[in-house]
Amino acid sequence: METCAIIPARNEAEALPTVLRQVYRSGVRTCVVVANGCSDDTARVAKEVGTPLFTAFLLVEVADPLGPDVPRALGAYHALRRLKELSALLFVDGDWRGGFGPQLAHFLTNAASQRTWVQGIGGAPVRIDQRLWYHALRKTAPQIADFQPARLPLWVDCRLFQFISPGWLHHPGRFTAYALRAIGGQGFGVDRSFDGRLVGNPARDETHAKKMAETLLGDALEGTAILLGTRPSRAWQGAIMDGYHSARRIDVLERWQSVLSIQDLV
Repeated sequence: METCAIIPARNEAEALPTVLRQVYRSGVRTCVVVANGCSDDTARVAKEVGTPLFTAFLLVEVADPLGPDVPRALGAYHALRRLKELSALLFVDGDWRGGFGPQLAHFLTNAASQRTWVQGIGGAPVRIDQRLWYHALRKTAPQIADFQPARLPLWVDCRLFQFISPGWLHHPGRFTAYALRAIGGQGFGVDRSFDGRLVGNPARDETHAKKMAETLLGDALEGTAILLGTRPSRAWQGAIMDGYHSARRIDVLERWQSVLSIQDLV
């Protein structure tokens, strides 16, 4: 049984070769790259580097950007439908830097040893969205109170998709809430040793940073509301935290809801 890496990438022709090689270095041998509305050579580079490197490699190209996190869900659908003998999906970003392979290998070893269905990253809650999750999880799953849904890497056992749709990966907040409601906190593992500084932090402009912060906060508001059994909303202090949420091309995922059957997941 295989773990398949899902790597969304938009205009990451420069960074992607390092990402692919470091994922391979971690021990992963199956990979899907989603070239998300790229205007550079991301797709060509992905194919040239990924095809000889991995035992099984898929390149998914979409002409127009899908919005944040939607490529994760699309990559998951392609992996589950087109690749066989998968046991888990591993999500990493296509813009990571540095030699993170050994650290990622340790993350995967932890996931296997804990025998959980979802493993993510934990840490001190710094941003508002992280603090919202911390307080909600203390009430519902205190053993993973520091779990941070918006951070990668994320490892997911494919058995989870018998209970919730892979499509929810387009929204980390809702995915986390629905997964917790389906399998409980005991099905989650938290890696507190992964050092995000080793994967870099590519510079973004101020407008992008603000919109991403709003997206993360809105996702946390919705996810924690679902987890706590209240009506989900993106409202915060009199404003709607939309960010890039309305740019998410959920319509691209809709056709997969019907073509992916339970038989594909077991």
